[in-house]
Amino acid sequence: MRRIRDRHGRFDILVNNAGVLLSKTIFETTPDEWDDILRSNMTSAFVCSKAALEIFRAQGDGGRIIMIGSLAGQRGAPAGAVGYGA
Repeated sequence: MRRIRDRHGRFDILVNNAGVLLSKTIFETTPDEWDDILRSNMTSAFVCSKAALEIFRAQGDGGRIIMIGSLAGQRGAPAGAVGYGA
């Protein structure tokens, strides 16, 4: 993000649109796999948003963050995708 800001003079928008799916039931999913899913689908959005907000604040006039989600978060995940739905 800093490279983009340095190259273009500003950084104004972040789109969080990452998501991984592990096709396993909850009984087959290991704690390490669960942690990987949460890091990819949730923690990455937190870390990127925090970095973007620091740049937005320094610029003094804000910016925009767009969070892309899935209907699986509202309706439940397909069978075997509990981490994705979370």
